[in-house]
Amino acid sequence: LFYTAIIMAYMFIKTKYFKYIAIIFSILFCISVNMDYILKRNTVTFLNVGEGNSAVYNTYDGFTAVIDGGGHFMDFVINIAILNLIPYLEYKGIEKVDVLFISNTLEKNCKGAIELIENFDVSAVVMSDYNFAKTGIYTRLIESINERNIPLYKISSGDVININDDINFEVLYPISENHIYDGNEGHGSI
Repeated sequence: LFYTAIIMAYMFIKTKYFKYIAIIFSILFCISVNMDYILKRNTVTFLNVGEGNSAVYNTYDGFTAVIDGGGHFMDFVINIAILNLIPYLEYKGIEKVDVLFISNTLEKNCKGAIELIENFDVSAVVMSDYNFAKTGIYTRLIESINERNIPLYKISSGDVININDDINFEVLYPISENHIYDGNEGHGSI
């Protein structure tokens, strides 16, 4: 579009229609720059962040939710969020995470989330209302949340998180009356 505008401007600079062509290209440029806002397009991006996954949900009006942070099992040397998640957020121009969902406290879901909390502006954290084992990673997660005074919300099936008039997250699992405690923290996943 840019190169076409330059070529058209060069071709028609001496004609009486130059003003009209310049106005048309200016309008087209403004529309193309603001297309996400005009179409009200929301995006969901899935990131490869080690053993686990991470998803970034971003709305046209700037709301950002991150689901999990990924991580490598028993490896605190590889900085998952610092190397993958935070650079992606910065690349997209996202300055803060409105909601960080942590599905469970397994390292493959939680390690990058802890790094995100410790190195980025996070407004709220949502976790499952489940009696997770008080492991080292769970303790570090809670300490990181508390040190930064980030609100922590615990949810279970039937809860609805109302973000705005158009966005609602409905929690389907875990069922609060039917918790399974067999050492697998995945049973408590949102």
